[in-house]
Parts: sequence; C-alpha cells; structure tokens
Amino acid sequence: MARPQDLKIFGIEETDEQEKEQYVHSGSRDKSIARNFLKSYQPGMSHIVLFGAFHCANEPHWLFQNLKSQAPLSLKNRMLNAWVLEEHQTGPLEAFLSFLDEIGIEKKNFVIPDTSGLHPRIYELFQGLSHQIFEKVCTLIVFRV
Repeated sequence: MARPQDLKIFGIEETDEQEKEQYVHSGSRDKSIARNFLKSYQPGMSHIVLFGAFHCANEPHWLFQNLKSQAPLSLKNRMLNAWVLEEHQTGPLEAFLSFLDEIGIEKKNFVIPDTSGLHPRIYELFQGLSHQIFEKVCTLIVFRV
C-alpha cells in the first residue's frame, strides 16, 4: 500500500537529553513527549499520536492531559483520545459485550465515538467499565474475535 504524499511522520519520544533533565527538574516522560508533539504541530493539519497503554487515558500527569494542558485553546477543544481494545482484554469489557450479545446486537467490531454520550444507565450498570474506560477515553474502538 502506498503512503499518501502529504503524510508526515514525526518521532515524539522523549530524547536522552530530556530524560537526563527529568532527574534534575523532576519532570515526566509524558510531559517531554507532549512538548515534542507540540513542536511538530502544524495548525490546519490533522495529527494522530499513536501511543500504547494507559498513557492516552484522560488522567492527570499522563500524556493526553499533558498534551491538552500545553495545547492552544483552538486545538484543545478538538482533541480526543481513543483506546483500541480486543474484546477479551478486560473483564468489565467482556461483561458489557455479553450484555450487547444478550440484547441482540450483532457481534462485530464497533466504535463508540463519544463515550460521554452513552445513556446514564450504561454507566450505572457497568460501573467497573465506566471507571476503567468510559470515564478515561473519548472514543472506544472494540475488535471482536
């Protein structure tokens, strides 16, 4: 597959120099990565940060919060974080998917584009999933096997 001509890829991982500075200034890796991203940010272009694990959770001191705290207001209002999960990755997600199966939702990959828009009853019935995932991400992508 050919790469689109206007696609630009930037490395934003923390540098060795930034890591050394952390010991002196008690910074964090996520803050360094956020600064590196914002240095390569180009207004008017779409940007995607591919980063694994919980760094993209909407939690204090983690990557997504650091990006939002350093971003200009125009960008901050458009930022979202997304988690991609396989259906058996967490017990609370499996319980939610079991519920969807029981009410007749077709078993296939799906996206919840805005987890804050879910019906309040979902948050009440699936409190573990709400606390672990729905409250920490804007978008959830689930792959069913």
